[in-house]
Amino acid sequence: MKITVLGASGYTGKLICQLLDREGIPFSVAIRPPFTTSYVQLRDVFAVDVMDASTLGPMLDATEVLI
Repeated sequence: MKITVLGASGYTGKLICQLLDREGIPFSVAIRPPFTTSYVQLRDVFAVDVMDASTLGPMLDATEVLI
């Protein structure tokens, strides 16, 4: 299953990433540049801007579950 956490650098997104990581569940992160989270070095990262549809396509194509 291909999971992507949208807003991974925010408060709730960080908690979700920590939970997935603790459970050993692989996931990618989607965050706005500039990247400000430690998960950037550890995960596949999608640079997205929800106001720019062209940045969402690659993320959605690679994602089965969006959190």
